[in-house]
Formats: sequence, structure tokens, C-alpha cells
Amino acid sequence: MRFLSRFIGSFPEGSRARHKRHATGRRRSPVGCEMLEARALLSNIPGVSLQFGNLAITATKASGNVAVVSIDPSNHNVKVSFNGQSEEFKASLVDNITYTGGKNGGDTFTDNTNLVSLEYGYGGSNNFTGGTSYNYVYFWGNSNNFDGPAGSVSDVFEHGGKNDTTEDPPGAIIYVYPNS
Repeated sequence: MRFLSRFIGSFPEGSRARHKRHATGRRRSPVGCEMLEARALLSNIPGVSLQFGNLAITATKASGNVAVVSIDPSNHNVKVSFNGQSEEFKASLVDNITYTGGKNGGDTFTDNTNLVSLEYGYGGSNNFTGGTSYNYVYFWGNSNNFDGPAGSVSDVFEHGGKNDTTEDPPGAIIYVYPNS
């Protein structure tokens, strides 16, 4: 009984084991769990981070941001070029990509990988090119363009956009949801 009281905790009020434990004056050590800190790999490029496998690229300018994600053929790392700066991440650490454009639009995002991507274009006049995997694209504003490469499957959600275009070569599947 003594072993169990140490192992699983206290006993009901009338229990002999409970009184015996108090009589010996022993105290139980508190058992607890601590949360680990988030595994975030901060980039040397402002607006770029890698956390829990998500390569996040967030616009640092209101418009005119240019981002390209590709695979470096020499070492197979995921390479990010964003507004004139570049950095590489180990491919085993990157599961997907999220791009969030500037609020005034006019952004260019190109995904030259086979990673799933989630892309947000605000303000109109954005030009996005998806990767060869699944692409989920959300456009706000007018005159946005999305190109889906062969072998890709893409969902393009347009919010209030006029004159938006999609380019789908043979072998690409693009579903467009206007004014969703």
C-alpha cells in the first residue's frame, strides 16, 4: 500500500494509507510537465521564417514584393529569394510554403518546388506561379494572374476580383472560385 501511495498519489480521506503518509512527515515531489519552446528557424531575411515545417514568407513592403522558392540542384536545399536576398533551408525541414503578399498588391510569387503552397495576394495586380503540387491561392482585388504548371492541382479563390486570369497548360488542374 505504501508503494502505491508514492506511485499514484493520495488516498481518500478515511484511508489508513493517507494517515500513515502524514504521520511519517514525508512529502511528495511535485510532478509536472514543461512545454518546449517552438522550433522556429529565424531567417536572415526579414519576412522569412521556418516554423514546424512551414516556410512562411510575409511581405515586408506594401507592394512590389518579389519571392521565388526553388530547389538548389547542387545540394537539394530549399532556396528562398525574397526582395533581392537569398537563403537556403534543409529540404528535410520544409513541408509546405505560405506566402502572404503586401496590402497594396503588385506582388510576384513563384513556387518552383513540389511542396504544397498556400498563397495570399491582396490589393490586385498580383502575379503568382504555383508549384507542381497542390496550390491554394486567395486573391483580393482586380487583375490578378495565376499560372499553374503541368502536374499541379490548384484551387484559386477570387474575392471581388475583376479581370483575374489563370493559365493552365495541359496536365494542370485549376479550380477557380469567383467571388467566393
